Amino acid sequence: MFDALKPFIKKGDTFLDVDCGHSPLAKHILRGGHSITGFDIAFNIIQHLQDIYPKGNWITLDDADAEFQGYSVLLLLGVTTPLYKVYSETYYETTKRLLGLNYARVVFVESADGADQTLYKQVCEMLEKVGHYVKKCEKKYDAEMKRASRRHYSIWIKREVIK
Repeated sequence: MFDALKPFIKKGDTFLDVDCGHSPLAKHILRGGHSITGFDIAFNIIQHLQDIYPKGNWITLDDADAEFQGYSVLLLLGVTTPLYKVYSETYYETTKRLLGLNYARVVFVESADGADQTLYKQVCEMLEKVGHYVKKCEKKYDAEMKRASRRHYSIWIKREVIK
């Protein structure tokens, strides 16, 4: 996934990993010298990230309380497979609010194949119609996980950035 994202990243980009889980891109982002903030409701996951990626900013937080600002890249990974039911109920509004609080140039949206794609489609539609983003690429891949291994992602660029 990171190789697909690399062409869209610029020096000085800051990343916000929404409902980050184990933040699969953190290693690559930090290795590239970028900063990343990730938040998740699960304390144990955040503690694990703090231990293995101490240069990241990892916060235990319910997504309904997220008010982060100033990020140029938003990571929306696992959109259709939230670990906590509450996220499926609040994710869309959280994403909409965070898009409004950040002037993100790039939004990376990822989802599991075979899961209900309603939320994924809603987020992509919001990016296009409300956020004025253009889909630059889309790809299927195998995450090599035991569950929900077959996945897909799309990369969206702010329309004004393209001009």
